[in-house]
Amino acid sequence: MTKHDRNFESVRNLTNILDKIIANPEHFNTKEIIQSLSSQSALAKITLFKDHHDEEVYPMSLNTQKSICGEQFIEGYIEFDKKRKLALFELKKLDKKRKLKKENTTITDKELIQILMSKNSFYTTLIDQLRDEIKKIMFNPPDNPASYYTNFNNTINLKLQHVKNISKEA
Repeated sequence: MTKHDRNFESVRNLTNILDKIIANPEHFNTKEIIQSLSSQSALAKITLFKDHHDEEVYPMSLNTQKSICGEQFIEGYIEFDKKRKLALFELKKLDKKRKLKKENTTITDKELIQILMSKNSFYTTLIDQLRDEIKKIMFNPPDNPASYYTNFNNTINLKLQHVKNISKEA
C-alpha cells in the first residue's frame, strides 16, 4: 500500500468515525477526541484505532488531508470540515448536558444546611404543638380518648409526611 493509499484510507476511515460521532456522541466523548476535533490541524495529526484495520487513522499534514478530501468529496475539504465541526458540536453539547446533570444533582453545603434547618424548624414547631396538646389533655381530658388519639395520630403523621415531602423537593 502506498503512502497516498494509506492516507486516502485514513481520510475515509476518519470520515466514517466523524459520522459515528455525529450519530452517537456518547460513545466517543473523550477529551482527546474533543481536542483533536477542535482545529483542522489537530484533526490532521490524529492517530486513532490502530487495533481495527477498518478504522485506522494515520497522521498527515493538513495540506495532504485537504488534497485527499478534494479527491473524495464533491465539495472537497469544506464537506469534511463541516463534519468535523458538527461532530465537535455534538460532543460539546453532550458534555454540557453531563455538566448540567452533575450540577443539578450535587447539593452544596449551603443548600444542605438550608434543608436541615428547614426540617429542624418543622420538627420544632411540631414538638411545640404536641406539648400544647398534652397540656390540653391533662387539664381537660377528651370524652372519647380512642377517637381523639386516632385523629391526633393522623394529624401528626400528616405533618411528618409534610416534612419528608419538603426535604425531597429541596
